[in-house]
Amino acid sequence: MGPLFGFAAYAFVRATQAAGARAPKDWHLPVWCAVVFPAIGLLAFVFPQLLGNGKGLAQAGFQNDLGVRLAALLLVLRFVVILGALRAGAAGGLLTPGLSIGGLLGIILGSLWQQMWPAGSLAGFAIVGSAAFLASSMKMPLTALVLIVEFTRVGHDFLIPISLAVAGSISVFQLCVQIGARRARISASAGFAAAKPAMPSLEHLDGSLRPNRNHHHLQS
Repeated sequence: MGPLFGFAAYAFVRATQAAGARAPKDWHLPVWCAVVFPAIGLLAFVFPQLLGNGKGLAQAGFQNDLGVRLAALLLVLRFVVILGALRAGAAGGLLTPGLSIGGLLGIILGSLWQQMWPAGSLAGFAIVGSAAFLASSMKMPLTALVLIVEFTRVGHDFLIPISLAVAGSISVFQLCVQIGARRARISASAGFAAAKPAMPSLEHLDGSLRPNRNHHHLQS
């Protein structure tokens, strides 16, 4: 499942960067804040897990307190809340939000895995998912592994699945980064070629440089 977390982390990073880059800096800022943050507060009345930096939500996943349907709903809402807050001008790190996103995604993918190969609890998938997602979204694989072990106090038997998931996640994330950079270069080259002025044709230059024989004939 590691590669899936790498692809999801790449999409998460691109989306958060785009939302932060479009944050208003003028009089639109209080307007966005007046719309987005009350909406988040209203959602929190129904889903209090959305409040905070995401550590409590991740902890609920680690303790197997979330069902699959609730995890899927909270994953969508958490993603929307993060993007909305960044778009409204909020500033902050993405470490614990990424932790919660990875844990929720791990619960969802773990439930699908258990349909084919029943093994382990959803809490274990949440722990592995958080490490794999965090390793790519923050670009710190070793730190993510150590943080997850310290946060959850899991045994050494988790080190192998976490390491494999982190390796797969980082590999796919770097592949997505390279593909994105290549597409950006191609788009930039195409835009430069379109903006470059057209060169005159060789036939036109040849005709302009060819001497006028009729003119010499009249002079003679």
